[in-house]
Amino acid sequence: MTEQVKAKIKRNYTIWWIVGGCCLILVIMTLIGLGLFYFIYKVAEPNAPVAITSSTPVAKSARIYSNDKYNFFFTIPESWGEYEVEENTDELGGVNFSVYIKTKDQSFDSEKPGWAKPVIFTVYEQAKWDVIQSDLFTTATEHKITEKNDYVYVYSHWQDCAEDLCSKVDIQDIVKTFQVE
Repeated sequence: MTEQVKAKIKRNYTIWWIVGGCCLILVIMTLIGLGLFYFIYKVAEPNAPVAITSSTPVAKSARIYSNDKYNFFFTIPESWGEYEVEENTDELGGVNFSVYIKTKDQSFDSEKPGWAKPVIFTVYEQAKWDVIQSDLFTTATEHKITEKNDYVYVYSHWQDCAEDLCSKVDIQDIVKTFQVE
């Protein structure tokens, strides 16, 4: 074998080692990414909604929803009428407090017929919130209210409203009453 052939073979081995190493690194990074995705999105399986409070507009104090575990409260405006608050855990590990109000709009698409969900308050552990905020694939539909004692409190609101409630419901009417004790 000539020196040129030996040099060419050595170059080819070097190229194959580089390509193989890059492929191995790519496979490892993909597995790490899939592991993180599973941890973030699949570890906290969602629970079925559980009704926490149900009342009709009777007394002003009856329209205050409070939660002792996460130490917060908010007031449902009188103008919103009959309401329910349901608690469940979402796929990102947040604890949702969905506010439902009665609607007469039979064409309004809702997972709970006859009810509209104008606002959801969510409580995240600070560490989970930090991961969610660093995730490039998460859409910015949640608005941070405050944080306290390793919890972050956020809200999201409807993108489409029931016809009979559009002019009656101002999301800020409830958000401005949200307080952490």
